[in-house]
Amino acid sequence: MNGLEGPWTTTGVLPTGTCALRYAECGIGSALVLLPKLGGWIADWRHVAARLASTHRVIAIDPPGHGGSQMPGPPAYLQTVPESAAAIAAGLDSIGIDSFAIAGNSLGGCIAIAIAALWPNLVTRLALVGVSLAARMSLATIAATDASQPSDAFAADGTPLPRSALSLSRLGPVSEAVLAENNLSRAACGRWLRPSERGVGRMGMQDYLPRLTQPVLLINGADSFYLKYAQTAERLIPDVRAIAIQGAGPFPHQDDPEATAGHIAAFLAC
Repeated sequence: MNGLEGPWTTTGVLPTGTCALRYAECGIGSALVLLPKLGGWIADWRHVAARLASTHRVIAIDPPGHGGSQMPGPPAYLQTVPESAAAIAAGLDSIGIDSFAIAGNSLGGCIAIAIAALWPNLVTRLALVGVSLAARMSLATIAATDASQPSDAFAADGTPLPRSALSLSRLGPVSEAVLAENNLSRAACGRWLRPSERGVGRMGMQDYLPRLTQPVLLINGADSFYLKYAQTAERLIPDVRAIAIQGAGPFPHQDDPEATAGHIAAFLAC
């Protein structure tokens, strides 16, 4: 797989001035931007995109350092979420997209929060699918987290290693098919994965949530680690509704794309 499998009718590269972001799109209608998880890629959203293309222009984007997106130079120690958000906003502007709904999983959801909070006039609605809404981490805590990474997560040079279902079990159940694809997309991300992971820890989602002026839909798998953040979202986000999909884990858009697409479609239509 190359990360571009799916219903896409157009693929290409969005120039941003700092990096080149790969994107794929399909459908017609108002714009809906889809962003994948940490270590993910465009294809994560292919089944949801196919179900939403009849009513929306669906644009999936590989975040900086992910999938087919190209970054200049060697990986930085830390790729901040606002940096990634700015690149994606610039890339969308380059193709004339200046108003859009956005849905993101994991890292993609964090980037979506940053775009919606920093440039509220761009974002009409926001769907957060399996997203950590943790408080800001200090650099010392990030370094300690690095040191405690399991030995099967990264090689000594920072290259991500294939994960097992057991190693991801703290997040909830992950099917063999999703795990296999996740290992392919992690390999495509390469040594940019850890800088992006550090950036999520450094951002502090809870500082951004009260700044969201858009309606927000929170989708979690009922068996997901991220479900615990529903109370945080309801406390801090002014306009939020939360849904738990039964039988789904940390990646509900991959576990149950039909239900995920249905909830997003209903949210965008109301």
